[in-house]
Amino acid sequence: MSSAQTVYNEITLDEPSVRTEFMSRFEPDILRFASYMEVAHSLLANYQQEIMEQQSLHHQLPTAFAQAALYMHTQSMRLYMTGHMIPSGNAFRQTLEAVAMMMLCSDRALPFARDFEEGRYSTNKAITHLQRNCHRWGVNKAAIQQLAASEQFCHHFSHVSKGTLAVMIRFADQRIFVGANFDEGKLESYQNDVGNRVNFAQLYPDVFTVVRKNLELPL
Repeated sequence: MSSAQTVYNEITLDEPSVRTEFMSRFEPDILRFASYMEVAHSLLANYQQEIMEQQSLHHQLPTAFAQAALYMHTQSMRLYMTGHMIPSGNAFRQTLEAVAMMMLCSDRALPFARDFEEGRYSTNKAITHLQRNCHRWGVNKAAIQQLAASEQFCHHFSHVSKGTLAVMIRFADQRIFVGANFDEGKLESYQNDVGNRVNFAQLYPDVFTVVRKNLELPL
């Protein structure tokens, strides 16, 4: 049973030993992630500069969703490296949805920008609609299917599931964690999760290419 002090400490203090465990194994991945994200932020800054005079939703909403994607993606990785896998999964799912919305909203022939602006569209459908419409832009369908698979995996962390229950239990002795944790028995799962976040960060140039093509901006 956890004491009141244990719960209080979990809420008010960081646990540096958890971050140390993750970073001792994943620092090269984090360095690659930071490098990819630098590229993504540069692409966003260039895009914002070019559309400064444009007021249409098809120009402006991709900016907002790109900002959301980069923010959520970074926070997802930060949460993971501090042992908060469930909120990390939720943040990564929002990253995926924001990236889908970047592409959907940049297509003037589709209704998603207008419907979102008018409060008639829920972004939890964005991945499904991306799969249905990606052929319009010549996007690699295998990449979109991988994005959809990642979104479906993250979905398990949006509701109580076997996955969320497993996060709270140390495999070696069935100890129940109160909060942030690192479990050596889950290392393979950690490697897959971190790898997915790093690999997805490589895709931002392709996403911005779709947006720019849709809006007839120079590549």
